Amino acid sequence: MKDLFTAIRAKRTAEGIAVGKKIFRRLASTAYTNIEVLPIKFTSAEDAILVQDDNLGISMHVIPLLFHYAHMELQNEIMSESIGDITKCLLLCCPDHTTAWNNRKLMLANQQGNWHQREFDLTALVLKINPKSSETFAHRRWIFTQKCTNVYGIERGIATDSRYAAVQLQSKSSSSKVLEPLILSESCRYSGLESQTHFDSLLAMIRGEFIICKDMSVRQRSNYNAWAHKSWVLDCLYRVITCTRHDIAIFFLDKVIDFLKDDVLDMMDLQEKSVSDISISANLLRSLSTWTRLSLLTENPHVTTLWNQVLQHNSRLIYDYESHECLWCHRRNLFMCHHRIIKNTSHSEDSSFSVEKEEHFCSYFTAKTLFAGKHLTFLNKFVWK
Repeated sequence: MKDLFTAIRAKRTAEGIAVGKKIFRRLASTAYTNIEVLPIKFTSAEDAILVQDDNLGISMHVIPLLFHYAHMELQNEIMSESIGDITKCLLLCCPDHTTAWNNRKLMLANQQGNWHQREFDLTALVLKINPKSSETFAHRRWIFTQKCTNVYGIERGIATDSRYAAVQLQSKSSSSKVLEPLILSESCRYSGLESQTHFDSLLAMIRGEFIICKDMSVRQRSNYNAWAHKSWVLDCLYRVITCTRHDIAIFFLDKVIDFLKDDVLDMMDLQEKSVSDISISANLLRSLSTWTRLSLLTENPHVTTLWNQVLQHNSRLIYDYESHECLWCHRRNLFMCHHRIIKNTSHSEDSSFSVEKEEHFCSYFTAKTLFAGKHLTFLNKFVWK
């Protein structure tokens, strides 16, 4: 065989296809949990893939050969390779290959058994190549929905229907108002978990989604697709809890509240490492708001404690990075959400979010940055009016 790079330049020739097939077969027969694309040239197809323990390295120079062979096989009416191996190979070469993801959906839709974890593992592998792959996160949402429906018995609409609206109702206690379980506009056509059996598994799956989003945001900063996926999963968790019968949900509500509180604390740590990433700040606030709504259902007397902790954390960051507009935007949103969620509860008299304290805080920065003045103007117009 001639030099490998000659075959790469002529990947559509018989020789190029033969090299692509050889690399494809080697990749399909190798077990690995981590993959890296290496910017190193190899002189033979045998050396194009390196395997050590569960780690696989593949030369970036052979990816065109591999992709062309797999794509050609996918288009053939009679495939000599399995559809699973073909689509996996295509996705490792091109994570946003929509056709490959759709073929995997068709392959998996009618399969029985617990294939969901294997597919989650594949998407995690693909995300290591492209942490911002929107199609890969979309496929994870599809897997999530399939497992909720087929394994946990949760109706599909909970994960896909956006027509949910929280209704503020009077609590049994006349001293406060709480957000009662979510009420659907069409007489609660959907139902959540029917028993405690699957709750721990569901929460573990959600925790796994949170971890993958955090890992991908660390691999590539300003990862909007990762944080949008986490927000979607968080909404699903809230819908499942609030659409589950009260006598069932009450048994695992405390676990969910503790889980969300830990997530808020983790997001605060992550925010310190990337103070200019607005997606992290928005996701922190989303987790905090969801935690608060569920905590109010249990009449938690310490609801404002976590809000104060987040506000103090933001204050410390502003003292260190006063010129970062993202931190001031996060502070404004924090005040707005606190006003909307806490206003009609027994915790509304919290002094940490008072006008006097905020004006005193901003007075220190008025001469240093314009953001302090804009912040106060916004609060006076939209929050304290």
